[in-house]
Amino acid sequence: MDSPLPHNFSRSPVEEVCFSLTINRDQISLTVPAPYPGWGAIRLKIDTEIAALPDTFEVTGCSLRYRDRFLLHSDGFSQVMSGLNQDIFHTTRVSGTESELIPTVLNPELRARVSSRFEGGEQPAWTLTFAVETGEPHRFEDPDEILSWFDWAHALIHTLFDQIVPVEIVETIR
Repeated sequence: MDSPLPHNFSRSPVEEVCFSLTINRDQISLTVPAPYPGWGAIRLKIDTEIAALPDTFEVTGCSLRYRDRFLLHSDGFSQVMSGLNQDIFHTTRVSGTESELIPTVLNPELRARVSSRFEGGEQPAWTLTFAVETGEPHRFEDPDEILSWFDWAHALIHTLFDQIVPVEIVETIR
């Protein structure tokens, strides 16, 4: 999957990005809080973590998670959820305000899901959490292969975002 062009939002909806490397049964995780520094800065952090590993052949899994938050009233949230393309996502309602969206077409060596949650209150908001991880224990050949996996996961999250978030909402954060 090719890296998509940056969204170039003036007000990024990204609240945090978390990436992890599984080394046998241990895990190295790093969370990058808002403000979102852009994929280039996060990719550099991932590359630094990979370079610090004593042996990249020991990496057995990777994960990347983005959490986005949009100010949105309940009517807007209901419209977004009812407008999701069922050919692209299998939707499971967890509660009245939370759903899991699973892309219908994926490589079996990969797991991806999107959690969608509405939070009412004084500032109603819609939170999307995109998570991509290796599906089976995987042995990477070299550091470049690990970094390429993260680039691919980022591109997938970018694509899922574009398939879920309506243009009307995107225009409010440009």
